[in-house]
Amino acid sequence: MYPLRSRGLARRASCVTIPTVDADPAWRGMLHKQSDVTATGVTMNKINKTAMIMPMVAIVTLLLGTQLVAAAQAVAPLPERATPAKTWSDHTWVSPDGTKFHYVEQGKGTPMILIHGLTSSAVNNWFNPGIAQKLAKTNRVIAIDMRGHGDTGPSPASSTGTMIQDIVDFMDYFKIPKAHIGGYSMGGATTAGLLKVAPERFITASVMGIGIKETPEWLGKTPTDAPAPPALPATTATPTAPSPAGNPGSVDLTPRADGAPRGAPKGAPDANPEVDLTKVHFPLLALNGSNDRPIAKTHRMWRELNDFTYVVIAGRNHMEACRDPLFGDALVRFVTANNPK
Repeated sequence: MYPLRSRGLARRASCVTIPTVDADPAWRGMLHKQSDVTATGVTMNKINKTAMIMPMVAIVTLLLGTQLVAAAQAVAPLPERATPAKTWSDHTWVSPDGTKFHYVEQGKGTPMILIHGLTSSAVNNWFNPGIAQKLAKTNRVIAIDMRGHGDTGPSPASSTGTMIQDIVDFMDYFKIPKAHIGGYSMGGATTAGLLKVAPERFITASVMGIGIKETPEWLGKTPTDAPAPPALPATTATPTAPSPAGNPGSVDLTPRADGAPRGAPKGAPDANPEVDLTKVHFPLLALNGSNDRPIAKTHRMWRELNDFTYVVIAGRNHMEACRDPLFGDALVRFVTANNPK
């Protein structure tokens, strides 16, 4: 789990965006709702801003209602962990600082770059749960073992490379001008960092299992998520059966001076980056488990983004969400809906 320190919902004076599962009909006409991925398990709303002002009490009621409906949905058991048949190809790339990166590919078409979570890897996060294979039916999927992870080699001691710049350098080297870019947990923080430094490289952004830093004026003034139930022992990651997000319980998550967890490798991103969302002029997906503080992680996105899709996987925590087949289904639907025609 990458630590999250954002707390708030914020809004412009004349424009508010409210994601809701089953809003009162009076509100429903103000939203453009994308149909649910399945009848149960997923809340998926595509939000297009309309000029409207709502009382704060109505906003709080709808936000909390979204979480309560998701929590009340029937939750199927997670699939058993299994090693899938290998359908991807392995490759290497040497970055400008001399780090030899391992990455995997599958599929053809518009590129989708996937960035894994802390202590995980490209295959573990994206291929073992079957997410990448679903995407590869329509897109060229590229998943990279980030520095300090998986089969990527060590970086030189003098390196000042960062995970955020690694993605830019990778795209430059392979002449990929734009791509769908998405990441989970640490990978989500890397994606958020890219929104700040290279927004022109995105077709879409998928910020999953992570949030974006709230503006100071809204800190401590917003609704909070309902307490999550404790995870069952069977869902706890272990070194021999890691979750797709990795096993962050084995590393120090205390923030260091650069904002990354102390247990993360050098060059890892700030877990809660400063991002000017008014510069995001392309679709953005937020995808979280209902037991992983989805309201806290998305408040600011509701306010500032013009094309925002909000997805909650019912009954899943940070370590479980990627393993739920509905997670991959939601990501596929978002990406394919926004592939260039």
